[in-house]
Amino acid sequence: MDAQLSIPTPLRSSLRGGSGDVLTGFVAALLAQGMAPFEAAAAAVWLHGAAATEYGLGLVAEDLPNVLPRVLQKLKLLSNV
Repeated sequence: MDAQLSIPTPLRSSLRGGSGDVLTGFVAALLAQGMAPFEAAAAAVWLHGAAATEYGLGLVAEDLPNVLPRVLQKLKLLSNV
């Protein structure tokens, strides 16, 4: 069995009540698009943290999905460099 490891940087600003539910939704959305489970989990954690960073202080769980389009847009712009 091959081992896989992903070590994201934890962000305290994303550790709020309900944020785990949002993270689960991110994972489910990526799985539904055909991403492999490990990659979906790793990508979702990264997106979750990036959305929290993008929002900044005062974040609540409901803010994460609203910020995600900005994070994805920035990621798309960086991938075109």
